[in-house]
Order: sequence, then C-alpha cells, then structure tokens
Amino acid sequence: MVKVRIVLGLALIVACLTAAVGLVQGLRLPTVFYRTAISLAGSALAAYLAVYLAESYVRRRFADIKPKRNKVDIISKDGIIENDELLNPTHTTPQFSPFVPENFEQISVK
Repeated sequence: MVKVRIVLGLALIVACLTAAVGLVQGLRLPTVFYRTAISLAGSALAAYLAVYLAESYVRRRFADIKPKRNKVDIISKDGIIENDELLNPTHTTPQFSPFVPENFEQISVK
C-alpha cells in the first residue's frame, strides 16, 4: 500500500506540473488534458517500476538484517493477574497527582 501511495503522489505531482506548463504556454484544453493524461500514466508506470526495483534492491542488500520484535503473548494469563489492579487490588499503583499551579516544581526546563 505504501508503494501505491508513493506512486500516486509522484504521478499527481507530474500531472499537475504538466497541466500548469500547458496552460502557461497557452495550449488548447484538449491538448492539455491529453498531455496530462499521458504524463500521469507514464509517470505512474515509471514510478511504480522505480519503487519496485528499489524495494527489491533493499531486500536483497539487507536480507541478513531482521527487525527486532518483542514476542507479546496476549493469550496466557501469566503475569497479568499480579500486575492488574482490578484483578489484584493489593497491587500498589502510584498515586495520581494532577497538574496544578502548586506542582510547577515538577517541570524541568532545559
């Protein structure tokens, strides 16, 4: 989906520039529309090809680098009951202190 957004963004920029140049040069409207459509299709195809080739190059070049992911287990209840204040009310939670004018000394200005 990111590739499609990049391609459409580049193609729309090229089409707008083509239409603006055509209007500034005083071309007839059918000519401006024709040139804009051709530049939109051509730049979209070229941009998609460029993004596809760049992505395949990056995947081949950096194939050994894997993203670090934390395994999150959302099914088991191990460790959840001890840290959940609703299931375990004896768990101490820090007290909420609202931000009021008396608490200005908690702000650090750098």
